[in-house]
Amino acid sequence: MSGIPGLAAVRATNSGLVDQMASIGGAYASMPVSDMILRGKDKIGGGQGLSPYERLGAEQQEQMRNEITQQVMQAYGVLPGTRDQYFSDPSTGMMVG
Repeated sequence: MSGIPGLAAVRATNSGLVDQMASIGGAYASMPVSDMILRGKDKIGGGQGLSPYERLGAEQQEQMRNEITQQVMQAYGVLPGTRDQYFSDPSTGMMVG
């Protein structure tokens, strides 16, 4: 679809540069249309109506959020098994090994 302007331009001008520029222009012009089609396909398939790149970005954001949460919980000793080597002394409240 994006190559059609380039083919038309090369036939009209017989110039390779014009062909290349028209093909690039056609590619950029077709991006919103293809994004709209991909969002519609996702919506029909039961998704949230996201393009594949948007869906991948959302998955990566969720994965990063979970990793950061786990790192913070581990740093503060909230996760089980991260501070088992220390026991609290009931008389002082201090952690002893």
